[in-house]
Formats: sequence, C-alpha cells, structure tokens
Amino acid sequence: TYKVYYPGKNGLNNNVTISGTQTQAQPNSTLHIGEAGDCGTADATGGNGVFNFRLDHQAAILVFQPFTNNTAVKNCQLTKIEVTSDNDLTGTYTLDTTTGELSGTGSGKTITMTTKGSGSSANGFSLNTSAADVTTNGAYVVIRPGTHALTVRYWIKDYVTNVEGAITKTYPAFDYEKNDYYDMTANINVTDYDGSKYYMWDAQKNYWNGHEWNSAEPWQPVIDGYEGKYAQVKDNFYNNSGGGNKRYDAINSCKDLPNVNEMATYVMKGDPHWDGEKLWSAMGHLHKGGMWFKTKASISYTYYFDSQRAPNGTDMRYNGGSVSNTPKQGTPVQTYINRYFFVPALGYYSFGSFTNIGTGGSYWTSSAHPDDSNWAYCLTFSNTRVTLDGPDSSNGSYTMKFE
Repeated sequence: TYKVYYPGKNGLNNNVTISGTQTQAQPNSTLHIGEAGDCGTADATGGNGVFNFRLDHQAAILVFQPFTNNTAVKNCQLTKIEVTSDNDLTGTYTLDTTTGELSGTGSGKTITMTTKGSGSSANGFSLNTSAADVTTNGAYVVIRPGTHALTVRYWIKDYVTNVEGAITKTYPAFDYEKNDYYDMTANINVTDYDGSKYYMWDAQKNYWNGHEWNSAEPWQPVIDGYEGKYAQVKDNFYNNSGGGNKRYDAINSCKDLPNVNEMATYVMKGDPHWDGEKLWSAMGHLHKGGMWFKTKASISYTYYFDSQRAPNGTDMRYNGGSVSNTPKQGTPVQTYINRYFFVPALGYYSFGSFTNIGTGGSYWTSSAHPDDSNWAYCLTFSNTRVTLDGPDSSNGSYTMKFE
C-alpha cells in the first residue's frame, strides 16, 4: 500500500491551509471546498500506474441553511456568513504521517463565507424559504474538526432599502468530527412592525385605512421619500375636539399611549441610546436604526414616574412647553439590556409623503397640546436628538404603547 495525502488546492505535501475567507458562488455547491481547505489521506493499493483508494477527509464541513417566515427577510439576500469559534478554526495544519489526521494549532477563530456568484446569486443566496432547504441557500464551510462553541452572524441585505446587517445565532459546544457534514439550520428573523399603526392624532381609523400597503388597493408608500394619495375622510382625520387653552386627552387611537408628562419622563430620565445597527422590518422591507429607552419600571428605581407632572416640574397637559435630550450612541451595555426597550425609527407621513424611516421616529402621546386644537404632543428622535413637542396633528405618526 501507498500513503496518499491530499492537502487541498492551497496545500503542499502534507501541509494544509484552512482558509479564513471562503467563497461559494452558487447554493448547494461544493466546488469551492478544496480551495477552502478540504483535505484528506488514504491508503492506495494497486500498481503499474493504476491505484485505488478512498479518501478519508480530515476536515469537517458545516452546511448552513437559514430560513424565515418574515416576509421582509424573505425579500432579502444572504450575502455572507461569519462563523466565530471559542478556539481555532483556520490556519496551517499538518496531515500527521502516522495517524493521517490534522495536527498543529491554527491561527484564526473566524471564517467569513461570502455567498455571492453570478446570475440569480449575483447579489447573494435566496432567503425565500420557510424551512431549511439546502437547494435554496445551502452554504458549505470547511473548518478544523474538534469541539467548538460557535457564534454565527448571517448577513442579509434588502436591495430596495439598501439596508444590510447581521442576525446572530449561537450554537453550543459540539464535537464536529472529521469526514462529516453537519446541518446548521437557523430560523432567522427580526421584529416586524405593523404598517397599519400610523394615525393622525387620535383619529378613529389609521392614516391609510382601506388602502394599506398590503390591501387589495394599496396607496400607502413603504419606501422613504415616496408619496401616496391618502384618504382624507372623517374617520381618518385627527381629533381636534380639544386642546387650545385647555387640557384634552385622547379618546380614540391614542387613548392608551403615554401622556405628555410620562413621555417627557422617558425623554429626560430614560437614558436614550441611539442604535444605528439593530435590524427590524416593516411593510415587507428590512430597516435598521432606533432608540433604546429605559422601561418605566427601570426608571422608577431612581425617579418617581409621575403621570401628573413632567421632570421639568410642570403638568405639560395644561402648561405646554417642550423637552429634549441628547442620546448616547450605541446599544446599552448588554448586562443591563433587559432594563431597556427598543423603539424603531419608523418615520412618519406628512400630506401622504413618507419620510425618515430608518433615520427618525415619530410617536404620538395621548395628550393634545393646550395651546392649539390642531397640535398634539409627539415624541420625535434622530440619531442626535430626542424631542417632545407639539407638531401638527395631521401628521401620520406611529402609535405604540411604551414599556
């Protein structure tokens, strides 16, 4: 018998390189694995130039198969997969001449697999599947065998909104043995926000009632900067029964929202953090960006959360005024993340035009402005400012209960 060493496309003799950067051009294809670091040994038998052997592969191969039930994520492409281990996955190894197995210590703990090619895969692999399906987006990643705890980041991109980001999954320590394939399935999802919750202040029906983005006759724009003809009928119109030199509280769509004093407390005492990377979806598309605020319970640890008085010492339901704050940048410290809740930058509608989705938020309170019956208190924010004031009640801002 004769010993056969296959070091892969980039190896030499019995030296093997498992690459930290791997590329697969088409779903469910293994054409790249030799270049990525697949390797093996065998005992060959025969003679006179004719030998027979069966290769014993010395690498392990992970087969990633993400899926989703989120319409927006299905509309995205899988652009790359980042695999990070608690120990080495990549580097230069040696095929041991005695055992035939890989030996040595690698130099890398992360592999980046690019999932782009040509034709239908030019922008990445499809995510249009509700169950793991290797033919749709199977991606084969070559790793050093052994026990690894893995963190995997699935990078996805919406080519309409041009938003790209990662969804992270963790896999507990597991012994990935040589000469085997491992199915790595993952249900990748982001929080989806209802596009029918934009209202003029305290209107009985939503801003696009009867013509929502997913209705039989959609007028509602879903992309920033687009305009639609909105239905200006009584049920869609804002409540102007009160305000103007007096307190007035919502009785329809905004009645369960924080009042102006409570919202002022979120602004001033809620430790706002702008997070430009957190992914979410709305109306069939992927977006990112929004503000973290401390929950009411968390604020109450150090400050009396008072619905009757704002942090500026006044009852803004009667006295008017505005408050603002400068947010910190980035996600709150992970240790305390459960003390916060996320408010996405869902933008708003003005005269039928959609603006600021992904860059700003606009959220109604339950309080009309005491100075004008055509104004109502609204929380607005961007990456640099959080403000509570009284814009025009005809804006189509979002209605969401705060935690």
